[in-house]
Amino acid sequence: MATTALEKKKSATWPASSDSLSARTCPDCNLTIEPFVSTVTGRVIYPTCTCVLEAERLEEERLIKQGKLAMLERLFKGCALNVTLPDAAFNNWVERPGAETAYKIVYEYAKDLPQKLATGQGLLLFGPPGCGKSYLVAAVARQAISNGSSVLFERAPKLLMRLRAAFSSQNSASELEMIEALGKVDLLVIDDLGAEKRTEWSEQAIYTIIDERYSNHQPILITTNLSLEELEQKIGSRTMDRLVGSCRFVENCATSYRQEQALICY
Repeated sequence: MATTALEKKKSATWPASSDSLSARTCPDCNLTIEPFVSTVTGRVIYPTCTCVLEAERLEEERLIKQGKLAMLERLFKGCALNVTLPDAAFNNWVERPGAETAYKIVYEYAKDLPQKLATGQGLLLFGPPGCGKSYLVAAVARQAISNGSSVLFERAPKLLMRLRAAFSSQNSASELEMIEALGKVDLLVIDDLGAEKRTEWSEQAIYTIIDERYSNHQPILITTNLSLEELEQKIGSRTMDRLVGSCRFVENCATSYRQEQALICY
């Protein structure tokens, strides 16, 4: 079995104690390691080199990301991002009247993506169908994926269908696991919120998802064709309050790109 870089670094560390007080040099990073005398045992201790600690931290991060990706693949197979918007990227964006402000805000958000992911700040894009809302959040999602972050992009109706199926199967463990995954993924994108049929169950499910993200300071990107007043009526004031506290609301005023293309073809 091949020896990992972390194992090599660990093998390069020294015994916990020594009879000598002389400083030593790390063979990997050449950092000088100063010993200290243990107040408990009275023996000389050489601290673990910072390069070893950093390697351990990176390895832990890698395993956490690997676990998140495996969970998403198992619970949410077939990400909508790859099906509906396979080429979404900022360098492919077509400038359109009415979308200038929305594009600028989302583009700046993407430029500062690591900080946004760390603080949990999200975006809610609203405007008429076809104005480019989904494309913009998909471009952010692709950038997050390219940076190594775990991302789930799903349309609201389908996301609720998945949860409903888990709920109907009477497999409470599966339903709770899906909610947990939605709460832990680095970036969650819910496209077309408000397109789902409103029921008491759907309203509670959406609240649970958004509240989980809000409580864990995890960012969420949302698009909706509804006005903010209509959206609040659809998802409830509790959920809307969580979005107010965690998202910047951005209006896209462009007309439908799909309809414009259809008229050109006609």
